[in-house]
Parts: sequence; C-alpha cells; structure tokens
Amino acid sequence: MQLLKHAPGAKTIHHPYLSGLLEHTLSLLKLIQKVVENYRDIDVDILLIGGFLHDIGKVYEFSFDRAVEYTDAGQLLGHLVMEVEMVNQKIAMIPDFPEELAMLVKHMLVSHHGAYEFGSPKLPQTVEAVILHSLDDLDGKIQAIQNLPEKEPGSKWTAFHRAYGRSFYRATVGRDEDNQ
Repeated sequence: MQLLKHAPGAKTIHHPYLSGLLEHTLSLLKLIQKVVENYRDIDVDILLIGGFLHDIGKVYEFSFDRAVEYTDAGQLLGHLVMEVEMVNQKIAMIPDFPEELAMLVKHMLVSHHGAYEFGSPKLPQTVEAVILHSLDDLDGKIQAIQNLPEKEPGSKWTAFHRAYGRSFYRATVGRDEDNQ
C-alpha cells in the first residue's frame, strides 16, 4: 500500500509524478462508475477490479526515490507481466478461487493497453476489457494534455506534445473561470 500511495503513473507520458498512479487509478475507477450506468449487462465488479489492478505492477516497474527510473525487472518484464504474477500469487492463497474469474481478471490486465504495438500481449476480448482500455487511454491522454504548459505566457496554445505529435488549443469560450 505504501508503494501504491507514492508510485508515479508513468515515467513520462501521463501522471509522471509521485502519487500519480494513485491519482490515475482513482480517476479511472470514477470514470468506470459513470460509464457503466450507460450500458447493460456489464460486470461492474470485474471492471472495477481490473481498473484497480490494471497498473499495480508499476509499483515495482519503477524506482522513484530520487527520479522516476525503470527497475531491472520493470525494464525486462514490464508492469503487465509483473501484475499478472502478483495476482497469481494472491489467487494461489485463496482456496477454490474460481478459474474463470481468475482468467477474466488476468485478461483485463494483459489487454488494457489495447493494442499489440502498445505492449498488450492480447487485445481486449470482453466488453469489460474494451471499456477498461478505453477509459485508461482517455484518462491518460486528458491528464497529459491538461498538464502541458502554455507555449508562451498568455498563449492559448500548449507546448508541443511529442507523444501526440501536436500542440493543443485551449479555448476560453464557454468556460467557467473556476474550471480553468
């Protein structure tokens, strides 16, 4: 729990600061609770546990005492593999844990990046996994964009974001000053 409270969400792209992982996880769980109201036949429990655990391996993927750096295990295995191992260890401690439930939870973890080119060994193949991937991607992108500095003082444009290949316009029309 101590590691979860302090771990960054990433090295550079989104939530790349101390406690960023906890902030991202909480944001994702809030998004899940809102989105499931819109759809029928969603296993909310699987989706919430997937949201809670989807990046838990990052507590060991990164070292973050001085700066955010990859650990050796993080560099060689990555958080997806590490979190499946963590979940396997916990499941092994629970007598008669349902095999299908274990498989579904682990599928949420290995597919949450959504595409092979983004590190997922499997594509999302349940509606819950698709929702988890989509909301995880949304939360990471919005946080990264909202935290971009201005191009120059007073500019409506953000600095260029290398990962997204563009700057973003921050319109002021229709915005409440308290939300800016």
